[in-house]
Amino acid sequence: MSHTRTELEQELVNAFIESKAVDFEAIGGIIARYGARAALTGTDLTAMVTKNFLINCGWPGPEIRQFDALAVHEGRA
Repeated sequence: MSHTRTELEQELVNAFIESKAVDFEAIGGIIARYGARAALTGTDLTAMVTKNFLINCGWPGPEIRQFDALAVHEGRA
């Protein structure tokens, strides 16, 4: 699926990044700090950046597992 941002959407993305309101280095540091512990304990810890510029940290593990289960059920995985 293709997605083209509007001019306003792109301006907002730029503003979030340039202002450090969304700081990717900080997000990476958090994942680095807690990632091993999350993996060892089986705790969901995610950081996602999509074409829609959506970032989720620490969650939505349960939703991802539901999509995975649906894909398996439908024979897509």
